[in-house]
Amino acid sequence: MTVLTYAFGCARTSGKVEDPAPVIREKFGANFVMSDAKENEDFIKNCLESGWCEMVYEDDEARILKIRDQKGEPPNDEEQTDASETTEEKEQSDEENQVNQTNINQTTNDKNEEN
Repeated sequence: MTVLTYAFGCARTSGKVEDPAPVIREKFGANFVMSDAKENEDFIKNCLESGWCEMVYEDDEARILKIRDQKGEPPNDEEQTDASETTEEKEQSDEENQVNQTNINQTTNDKNEEN
């Protein structure tokens, strides 16, 4: 059994299986797939483009995909970008931008006063 699982895993993560998510759920009973962020790019691409998976977590080291109950529309890049920034992160970013703008304005005023 280990050899069959390993052989399936190699074919799956190398991108040779075009629609891997339903097979993963059936064979392993998994609802999530975790992958190294720097490897298995074809596999991740196939999972996302198939409409069976959605990215629920991603950083420099790992990616976690949720296998959907039903096939849906593949996520577009704009949706992923919006979903990756939480309300708290957006507020913090807005505050930082406001502080930066205040600093720029103060520097400009200081230079104008010198002249």
